[in-house]
Amino acid sequence: MTEHPPAGSQIASRLLQWMRLPAELAILGACWLVTALPIVTVVLASSALHHVLAERERDDELRLVAAYLAGIRSTWRLAVRLTLVVLPFGLGVIALGLVIGASASTPAAFLALGVLIVLTTAGVALLSTILTVCVHAADQPRARLIRRAVVLWVFYPGGPLVAVVVGATAVAAVSQSFWIAALYAISLPAWLTERWNQRATARLEERTDAQ
Repeated sequence: MTEHPPAGSQIASRLLQWMRLPAELAILGACWLVTALPIVTVVLASSALHHVLAERERDDELRLVAAYLAGIRSTWRLAVRLTLVVLPFGLGVIALGLVIGASASTPAAFLALGVLIVLTTAGVALLSTILTVCVHAADQPRARLIRRAVVLWVFYPGGPLVAVVVGATAVAAVSQSFWIAALYAISLPAWLTERWNQRATARLEERTDAQ
């Protein structure tokens, strides 16, 4: 017969996790900033971040920096492939931003800027979804995992979009310091995406079983 810990200890454990969360996200944000400094390593830094967040759900005593370095070693092949896809998109966004900025006084420029922000947010949310799915099932074929991520993103698009927008907005709203904003601007949306992935995956499995 399996013994379950008392309800009180479970509540205390969950409360401790929530109290540690801000410090842990700050540490992961700092790791991400250092790793992403060369710019072309942004995807690698993000894949390592999602790796740690996935491991954190399974291990309460996880050593974050060590796990982050392990995430770099275990996800770099995936990161390189995704970088080759994302880099042209990122360069295109930067080029369009410069063109729009040169004519920012026209109504068409404001409209184009709005469309560009929406497309960029959607792209970041999709990339975050792919990384989240891949690090949770690293032993499965990458093509299958990416298809699964796209299915999740299509059927439940609100989750990653809200994670990116709400996370970044919350950091900007409450932060009076550039460094505080920098530490949480990536780690908080990534954590929210991880939480969303757990719920969306469960719904998708229930939907598949029902069929």
